[in-house]
Amino acid sequence: MGRPLRSALLFNAMNHLTETGPKWWKKLIALGSCSVALLGTAALLGCSDEPGRIRADRAKVVGVYEISFPNGKENLELKSDGTYAQDFLSKTRPFHHTGKWHIDNHLLDGSDVILSDANTGEGEETMPLGIGDITLNVHTRAGKVALARNEVMDFYYERVH
Repeated sequence: MGRPLRSALLFNAMNHLTETGPKWWKKLIALGSCSVALLGTAALLGCSDEPGRIRADRAKVVGVYEISFPNGKENLELKSDGTYAQDFLSKTRPFHHTGKWHIDNHLLDGSDVILSDANTGEGEETMPLGIGDITLNVHTRAGKVALARNEVMDFYYERVH
């Protein structure tokens, strides 16, 4: 192929890309943006009934929950005014504790209920009860809201009403 013919073909190819290139890129960018928007919306809405972490607002988590431990049972009531009540029923060391709670929503990772200044556990009878913040991950289990105290140990506050 001669030099003038190669130059003419290269010029025509460049012209074609220049004319069609921007339209092609605009379509690709628009398609990509729509895909990201749809996936993001689905993730934010937590539209699945599958068990796992979910996003929730205050109204969705208000209620009474129960969890069983080897040494007793705890009831947790989250009230709509942002307060909570913890009642631990045990033969060795029962307790009643109250405090404040709030909800933290994470962009792509569900919600957490934070119990401020909560009783963190029964502990040894000779030790004072621990006070600190407790983070409970909001989940759905069997179609109901549940609060994960320890996912690895499968300790969940299950909603009773």
